[in-house]
Parts: sequence; structure tokens; C-alpha cells
Amino acid sequence: EIDLAGVLLLRRTGITLSDICHNIERFSCSGSQAGDFTTTSLNRLLYQLIYSRFQTIFVHNESNRQRLLKIFSLPANRISVIPHGNELLFAELQDPELNGQLVRASLQLQPEHKVILLAGSLAPYKGADLLIEAFGRIARQQPLARLVIAGPPLAGFDLDAHLHQIDTLGFSERIIVEPRYIPSEAIVAWMEMADIAVYPYRNISQSGALMMAMSFGVPVIVTRTGSLPEYVSEGPAGLVVEPGDLDQLADALMQLLTNEPLRDRLGENARELSLTRFSWSRAAGTIKTTLSPDAIALKAGKELPGNV
Repeated sequence: EIDLAGVLLLRRTGITLSDICHNIERFSCSGSQAGDFTTTSLNRLLYQLIYSRFQTIFVHNESNRQRLLKIFSLPANRISVIPHGNELLFAELQDPELNGQLVRASLQLQPEHKVILLAGSLAPYKGADLLIEAFGRIARQQPLARLVIAGPPLAGFDLDAHLHQIDTLGFSERIIVEPRYIPSEAIVAWMEMADIAVYPYRNISQSGALMMAMSFGVPVIVTRTGSLPEYVSEGPAGLVVEPGDLDQLADALMQLLTNEPLRDRLGENARELSLTRFSWSRAAGTIKTTLSPDAIALKAGKELPGNV
């Protein structure tokens, strides 16, 4: 309701409004719908009213564009796709006295350990429990593998339940949980610390955390949800598994843990994609073209000077 009021007030000024839409539906991080997009009639009505006030809506991939058009009654020519830009800004914020080796040391990790990382805010939809279970399936075969889960817990994330799950599996000495915010100046060092980054999301539209790993050349494993497979398959920059499929997730972990040339190749592809397809200059160029006066006039059905 607050968002709708703000948009209506802006429209009264007469300016042209555009929206960059990260998640196209309201996301729930707690309660009975934890990890789901909420699609009640009231939510759909509010978002329909909000979205219809924008001249242009940008989403981060074609699957999200189709999802937006399926759920809401909107003109197709007002929905455009721009890439989710890379996260190389964090290289400028990096603490020059901090690196991956120091992060490993702080977590009591040895140089020979193969580190699997799930980083970012912790919420039920991100599937940390699935990753813990999959790690348990391959841990005995990979004694040097270590799993690190790091980030601030959000509402609905049951930290105690996850710690109990780890104890039950019997690998508490090899699974490290850091339930805290990772400062911006430490992000690059945490990426350097990781051999593999995993995003076993149950449901999502787009992930900035994924772009973080790709930007710093970390090979990734993602689930087939939202835009994740589109971002990873090109290159490719990682492996894609079905959401909730523990067998596929465990197999993907084994594949990357045992194949260093594959890890290196996927990481290099990820870094290259972050500099090219997912560069901010490319996103800015698309926005500039889409929001040009001529483009807006065409969307509104106006005839341009000189058009026949």
C-alpha cells in the first residue's frame, strides 16, 4: 500500500516512471509461505496497480519477463530485459590487508581443504538445509571438503534447526556456519577463499549473491529456478540442478570437487561473463535506448516525425 501511494504521488508530477524489478512478486521469508512468492488476490491487485503506472519495467531475464506477463495484465512492449550487473564494485571496497588465505585461517581451514560456500542472507527459500544434506552424502568420499554457510539470518530461518541437522549428520567439524553479516570490504576475500559457490534455492527470480561469485571467478552450482540457469548456462559458468533434488546436488558437488580443470574453466567463464554480458555498461546502454523519447513515444502508440 505504501509503495502504491508513492508511485501515485510520483505520477502526479508528470514525470515518466520506469522500474527495475529484481523479484517480480512479493517474496515471503517467514511464516507458512517461507521461501515462496506470495500470490494472493490482494497482492496481485496491488502489484497490478503499481506496475501499470510505469512506462517501462525492466526485468533481469526473459523467463522473468514471461512470468510477469503471465501474472499481470500489462502491455508486452513495456517490459524490457536488462542483465543483472556484476558485483565488481566490491573490488574497489576491498580491504587491502585481507585475503582469502586470512579468511581461511580465521575459519580454521587449511590450504588443502576444498571449500564449498553458500554466502548471503540466510532464509528458508535459499535451501541451506538441502545443501547440508547433500554435503552429508559426499562427505565421506571427500575428506578434504569443507562446507561454509555464511550470512545474517532473516526472519523464518531456524538457525538451531540447521545446527541440529549438522550434528545429526555427524560432520559438525567439517561444516562451518557463520550467522553474521559479512562486511563489504571483506567480500572479495571470502570469494577468494571459496573453491565452489552453491545456490540451492527453492525459488527465486534473480540472485545478487550469484553475481557476486561469478564476478570473482568462482564456479557455481545453481538450481533451475528464475533466471539462475540463464546466467550460468551461458559459458557455461557452472552446473544446474533441479530444485530440491538432493541426488543431483550431491552429484554436482562431487563433479566439481574431483575435477579441478572443470572448476578452473567454469570460473574463468564466470569472470568473463561478468565483464561482458553482465557488465553495467551493457545494462546502462539498454536502459538508455529503451527510455529514449522516440522509444517511449512508440510504446505509447504515437507516430514519430517522418514515419509513414
